[in-house]
Amino acid sequence: MLVFLTSTDTFMIGLFKDTFQVGIYNAVIPIAQLLYVFPEGLLFLFLPVLTKIYAEGKTTLIKPIYKTLTKWTFMFNIIVIS
Repeated sequence: MLVFLTSTDTFMIGLFKDTFQVGIYNAVIPIAQLLYVFPEGLLFLFLPVLTKIYAEGKTTLIKPIYKTLTKWTFMFNIIVIS
């Protein structure tokens, strides 16, 4: 069951495209998934910080921190894509 859930995209592409294009897709998708590593790492680092700030009632600090995290994530992904 797990194989079907994780490979549905490949099966669907295989229905409409040839094996060469499915092979290209299966080669590129793990590389594209690497773009999630940095944002999720930042999330794990800063989620406790944001929770503490929220619990202390300092909600005005959340917006600048969120903007900074978004900027870092965007810049990192632009550098990786380029």
